[in-house]
Amino acid sequence: MVDASVYVMVLNEILAEFDQQRMNFKLENNRIQAAIAIL
Repeated sequence: MVDASVYVMVLNEILAEFDQQRMNFKLENNRIQAAIAIL
């Protein structure tokens, strides 16, 4: 049986990666909205 802490570690990695993607998406979205506002 795998230690529970390993699962937690992997889960945290995945969540951190997901958060990063979401932040990038938000930044990209803001940039697009700013570009539209300029137009």
